[in-house]
Amino acid sequence: MNAHRSAFFACEQCRERKRRCDKAKPKCSSCTYLDVECFYKPASDPRPSQLVQELSSIRERLDYIAPLVENLGNPPTFWKRTEYLHPQPQAPPISIKSQSLMQTIGLRSDFAAFLYQLEKAAPYTPVTSMELSLLRLQEDKVTEIIRVFTERVHVWYPVIHLSITDHLVETNSSCFSPSTKSCLSLLVISIAFILSTAQSESIHFEVALSMLPIVLQEDSVISIQCLVLLSIYFACRMQPRQSYGYIRIASFRVQSLLRSEISMHLNLSAAYSQPRPGRSHSPIPFPTKHKYWNILPELFPSRSWSTPSSDPPSHLQHDSLHFFQELHLQQLIDKCIDSATGASCTAYPTGTSSVEYGISLQRLLDSLPPIPHFSVLSMSQDMATRHQHAALLRAKCHAYEISSYWPAIYRAIVLKCVDSELLSYASLFIESIVNFLDTASFAVRVCAPKSWSLSASLFIVSMVAIWTVDNLHLQSPLPLSLRRYLKDTLDTLKQFSELSPLVKHMAEVLENRLQEIDVP
Repeated sequence: MNAHRSAFFACEQCRERKRRCDKAKPKCSSCTYLDVECFYKPASDPRPSQLVQELSSIRERLDYIAPLVENLGNPPTFWKRTEYLHPQPQAPPISIKSQSLMQTIGLRSDFAAFLYQLEKAAPYTPVTSMELSLLRLQEDKVTEIIRVFTERVHVWYPVIHLSITDHLVETNSSCFSPSTKSCLSLLVISIAFILSTAQSESIHFEVALSMLPIVLQEDSVISIQCLVLLSIYFACRMQPRQSYGYIRIASFRVQSLLRSEISMHLNLSAAYSQPRPGRSHSPIPFPTKHKYWNILPELFPSRSWSTPSSDPPSHLQHDSLHFFQELHLQQLIDKCIDSATGASCTAYPTGTSSVEYGISLQRLLDSLPPIPHFSVLSMSQDMATRHQHAALLRAKCHAYEISSYWPAIYRAIVLKCVDSELLSYASLFIESIVNFLDTASFAVRVCAPKSWSLSASLFIVSMVAIWTVDNLHLQSPLPLSLRRYLKDTLDTLKQFSELSPLVKHMAEVLENRLQEIDVP
C-alpha cells in the first residue's frame, strides 16, 4: 500500500470554514470559487501495527546474528554427535507382547494376537440347568473351601473382606438365591474346587456366571469383588483374555467408586468444618508380618486358627510380608525393563543403583527357604503351599537379573562386538536363565493364580536363551545345564497343554525349536 496515499485531507480553508472539500489539486473548487489561497497540511505517518513492529524487531536481531555466525566457520569436531547418526540399538523387552522381540527370535510378529485368537476360538459348553438345592455344601466342606482359598488365593490377592465367611454360610443355607453375595460365595467355591480337585467342578461357576447381570447392575464393593474373583478364576484356568476383561471392568468400577467417595467427602468437608466424633481420618495400614490377612472362620472352634487368642501357622505369618516383597520385585522388574528399552541405558549393567539392587536381591534370595528338588507330583498339598511364596519370589529375582543383563547381550549380538568383558556377562545371563527356568517350573505348578504369566515367561525366556546361545557363538553350543532345564520347561508346558490351547501352542513352538538345535 502506498504510504502517501490518503496522506492529505481537506484543505485548511475548507477546514476552517467547515465546508466540504473535494480535495482537488492545485486548488479545490471552493477555494477557486472564493479566490483564496488553497493549501493542504500533510498528515503524520500512521503508527505501524504490532505485527509490523515484531517483524521489524526480528529482522534487526537476524541482521545482528548473521555476521556473527558467518565468522564462526566450521563447527568444532566435538560438536559432531555421531551417536545420533548411528544410534545404539534398543533392546526389546522380554515379553510375549513385544513384536520386535518376536521378530528377533524368529517368531511371527503378531504372536500375541495369534494366542488371543486361540483363546477366543476355544470351545465352550455350558452346563445344563439344575436345582439350586444341589449346590448346598456341608459345614466341613465350607471350612475346607475357606482354608484352600485363604492359603492359595487370598495370600496373592487380598481383596476379600473378613465377612466372606458369614456370606458363605448365609448363602449356603439359603441355597444361593440370586444376589451379589451368592455370586461372591459361588466364585470362592469355584476357585477352591479348581485348586483342590483334579477336575474342574464348573456347576457352581455356571450358576455364579448366571448372576453376572445382577453384579453388573449393582455398583458396590461386593460387585467389584465378584469381578475380581471372575478374573482370578480365568487366571487359574489360564485364560488371560477373559481374566483381563473382567479385571479391567473391576478397575473402572473402583475408579468410579473412588470418585464418588472423594466427591462425597469434599461435600461433607464443606458442610462440616470439624470432623465428626469417633471418625478416624488416618490411613488404614496394610498388614505386616504381625498383622496378616486371615479370613478363616471363627465359626468352627475345632480349628486351631479360628480362636482369636491362638497364633496362626508360621507360614501364614509371613504371607503378607511375601506379598509386599512380590510387589516390590515386580516394580523393580518393570523399572528395569523401562530403562533397558530407553535410549539412556548404558552398554553394560553398571551403576550404583543396579549394584544396590543386586545386593538387596541377593539378601532376599539368601533369606528365602530352599525349594525342594523332588517331584511336585509326589509332594503333599501342604508342602507345596509352604513353598509357593519362596518359589515365586526366587523366580522374580532371577527374572530381574535376566532383565538387567539383557540390554548388553542384545546389543552385543546386534552390533556383532563380543569382547572378554561381555563374555562374563553372557555367562551370568545364561546362569540367571537356568535359575529362572528351575524356579519358575516349580512355581507354575504350585501358584495357580500366577500360572499363565509364569507359563508365558517360561516360554519366552526359553526362546530368548536359544537365540542368545545360537548368536553369541559360545565355547559350548548349548550348556548342559541349560539343555536340561529347557527340556524340563517343555515338560512343564506340556502338562498344562490340556488346560489351555495357548500353552499347547507355545509348547509345540518350543519343541520344534529344540528339535532344530538337536535337543532330544
